[in-house]
Formats: sequence, C-alpha cells, structure tokens
Amino acid sequence: MSYFRHVLGVDQCAVVLRRGQEPLLIRGPGSVRTFNRWRQVIVVDLSPFVIDVVDKNVTANDGVVVGVSAEVEGQVIDPVAAALKVVDYKDATRQIAQTAMRAVVMERPSSELRDAGLDLESVVADIVTDAVRSWGLVVSSLSFDVAVAT
Repeated sequence: MSYFRHVLGVDQCAVVLRRGQEPLLIRGPGSVRTFNRWRQVIVVDLSPFVIDVVDKNVTANDGVVVGVSAEVEGQVIDPVAAALKVVDYKDATRQIAQTAMRAVVMERPSSELRDAGLDLESVVADIVTDAVRSWGLVVSSLSFDVAVAT
C-alpha cells in the first residue's frame, strides 16, 4: 500500500491528483496524507522566489562577445497550473529568461547594447512574463545587465 505524508508550511500548498477527478488543492499550514496508490501529491511553494540567470558568452549581431545577466523575481499565483503544466517552474523560468536574453542580444549590434539598457530590460521582461503566465506564475520584476567588452 502506498502512503504519503507531508507537513505543509504556511507558504506551501499541495495539489492532490486523483484519477478521473479534478485536482484537490490543500493550503498550508497543515498535514497532507494519502493512502491510495492512485493519488499523487505535488507540493508547491507559494513564497516569492528569485532566480539569477548568467550567460557569459553571447555573440551580438556584429560578432562581439558580451556577457549578460538577469535577476528574475516571481511568485506562484495558480498552484494547480504550476504543478500540472511544468515540471520545475523555477528552472523553466530560468531557461526562458536565458533564451530571451540571448535572443535580444543576438539581434542587436554591441554599440546599441551599451546604450539601450532599459529598453532591453523591458523587452526581456515582456517575453518572460508572457511565457510563464500560462504556468500560473507572475514575474514581479526583472533586472537585466549587459557587459560589453571594450
């Protein structure tokens, strides 16, 4: 017999998946127990998270290698979507941010990257926000930095 027990903290919730039924959401603090092997429990952390994204070797449009970094702050607003639509929402958010940073840097020359810091930050933030919205996440802030070698 399969048995699962987890004590939820204040900023945690459990999504209980039952065959043929809607997911059950249990918010913490409290305890979650399942005795049935046809149930699956996914614990989701609802506290705000911060992800550091660093990519040291991105080639700009004119062939200059630049380093880019970003810090993404976000939070889960829909725990059922965060549990069911993506395996690891923090790692997936990091990968989306890294891909967005590369795309933005690769389509611009290095001279424009030096001058357009705030514009690039808003472009990357829009891309990341749109991508993670369907996962039940919200991005509260994103800071983006480009280091162009001179």
